[in-house]
Amino acid sequence: MRFDVTDLRLFVAVCRAGSISRGAARVALALPSASRRIAEMEREIARPLLVRGRDGVRPTDDGRTLLDHAERLLAQWRDMAGEMGIRPAIGRPPLRLAVNTGAVAGLLPFRLPGFLADNPEIAVDLAEMASEAVVETVTAGGADLGIGLAPAAPDPALDVWPLGPDRLVLLLPDGHPLAAAGDIQMAEAAVLPFVALPGDRPLQRYIDRQVAGSALRLAVRVRLPDIAALCRLVQAGAGAAVLPEAAVRASGVAVTARSIADRWADRRLVLVRSRHRRPIPGLERMAACLLAASSGGAGAITNP
Repeated sequence: MRFDVTDLRLFVAVCRAGSISRGAARVALALPSASRRIAEMEREIARPLLVRGRDGVRPTDDGRTLLDHAERLLAQWRDMAGEMGIRPAIGRPPLRLAVNTGAVAGLLPFRLPGFLADNPEIAVDLAEMASEAVVETVTAGGADLGIGLAPAAPDPALDVWPLGPDRLVLLLPDGHPLAAAGDIQMAEAAVLPFVALPGDRPLQRYIDRQVAGSALRLAVRVRLPDIAALCRLVQAGAGAAVLPEAAVRASGVAVTARSIADRWADRRLVLVRSRHRRPIPGLERMAACLLAASSGGAGAITNP
């Protein structure tokens, strides 16, 4: 094989990021150059290294083998440079987190700052994705830890810990007649104008899929990628919104939130870790930090 160090750094970065474009940016390569290198690596072994999908990329079986060896080889490069007193060109691999939107906006802003302050030698590489992709990415070795909704079925390859609620709520402008109600069925709210996340965001795809499954359709006036900005739009009377309760609280925007009675809105986050990945420096500390944020973190849900 004619893989060089840049190829290996790129491939590891792509697997960590779950995206060729984000991986390329992390190793300072232009996207066309990165795509060409990945394609040449696949031609070299005459087999695909990545599964490409709408939510990004994940390694194939051959890709996972390459990822394990690449990480070890890059670590040896760093060790060699350290023993020779040379400043390594390749830094310590960061901890890789695959997380859903609710965790990005509602959990990590409270937990990551303290962890990073207490562990200055550790970097964190975060990729946002749909909850089902979180489990797939951790299982495939593309992330060290994942935060998302609980897997639909037990997986003997995973350890799973409860983290707490990821409840979706309906945001309403103050003074709206529904603002004084209790739990609200989405069928009642679907007649309202809405503001929402972009349609390609994992959380918005989940919401749209559940609403469509109830034979409803939301009239969206505007889509913005920032949850705090959406909260401010609701506050100003631009429309209603469906967002994670914890993320709304984290935004700091004073807005009326009502519980959604539909079962799909009552979600719970879990922390997942592969049982078959080799230990990564700082992994246990990161897991302990995340579990400390939850009231249910004392007991693990482990699959037999």
